[in-house]
Amino acid sequence: LFEFVRRAHEGICAGSVSIVAWHRVARRMFKQMVNGIACMHSQSVAHFDVSLENMLINDVNVWSLMKDSPDEADENMNAIQLKICDLGLAEVFAKNEHGRTQWSTIKNCGKRNYKCPEMSAIHHAEALAAHGLHNATIVPFSAAANDVWCLGISLFMVLIGGRPFEASIHGDPGFHLVMAGQIPQILARWNRTHYVTEQLVQLLTALLRFEHQRISMAQLKQHAWLK
Repeated sequence: LFEFVRRAHEGICAGSVSIVAWHRVARRMFKQMVNGIACMHSQSVAHFDVSLENMLINDVNVWSLMKDSPDEADENMNAIQLKICDLGLAEVFAKNEHGRTQWSTIKNCGKRNYKCPEMSAIHHAEALAAHGLHNATIVPFSAAANDVWCLGISLFMVLIGGRPFEASIHGDPGFHLVMAGQIPQILARWNRTHYVTEQLVQLLTALLRFEHQRISMAQLKQHAWLK
């Protein structure tokens, strides 16, 4: 999927793909991503490495999806099929006596620029401890909420054509802006404000929050943009 998105953004930059048309494609793809990860969560499985690189798309012509005719666009849109791959880091979680999955974990894995801030904090604490520099407290986080964060990074990359920051750490200026609710400021610096609508900024902001404020999978599935 990463390569598909890259080619699409080449078309956007060249003026041969419209933002409106790309939003139709992005909605179709992201809805399948969300439904796929939600299905895994319903079986108490967390992926731990959700990314564009770990999504497969069927052999569709990116240009055929950018038709101006709504009827033709809808027909082409139905051809898009995504599959989630690379489950090597996936993990099954136990349920409590009430049947609720216990998602708490301290697992540190996945791609650096996709990790949620809670996982990045564990990575930092482990690195310090390995060098005997600091006896940091490691705080567990929700594996399911990490998957949701990764979906947010994936959506940002689909819509914008680049990642919002290098890592979810306080020293990263892009991360600081995102967590301050300043995604429009990032896009303005890149001259890509027109790549998103107000509704999409709201959705990205809801996805890329600290865990206690982050949108849940159930809320994400009901978001107006996915309807």
